[in-house]
Amino acid sequence: MNGNTVISIVERIEDLEKEQKALLEGKRNIYTEATKAGINAKALRQVVAERRMKDREQFEAHKRALRIALGMAVNDVAEGASLREAAAKHGVAKSTLHRAVPREEKIEMGRPQGDDYRAVPRETKSKIEQPPEDDSPGISVVSGPQT
Repeated sequence: MNGNTVISIVERIEDLEKEQKALLEGKRNIYTEATKAGINAKALRQVVAERRMKDREQFEAHKRALRIALGMAVNDVAEGASLREAAAKHGVAKSTLHRAVPREEKIEMGRPQGDDYRAVPRETKSKIEQPPEDDSPGISVVSGPQT
């Protein structure tokens, strides 16, 4: 391995990295310009990515089919089916369906909102004994059945 060859290769890579950095900065400036002109940059990025796709028509057809199946699955959940049943019936991931079902329907299904299910019920909190008042280290004990 010749030292001059290695140096040449390293310098060419460094030059390409400088060019790449300059191109990325130019691209960033164009998106900033678009944002100032009132264009949604996120939507613009998606349009650019879609134009880059070779099989865009097929991809769009698959997306339409998934959205139709997802809509049908959401309707099934609204009519009383579980997320698992609707996902299996329509070939949609349960997690995708979970995100698509409106919050109101989850509440109607008896599911708690947000992180409320992690909160300790008041009656459990009242059963927790307070530590002893003296200076000795105490241990909190929960009376009653534990789950």
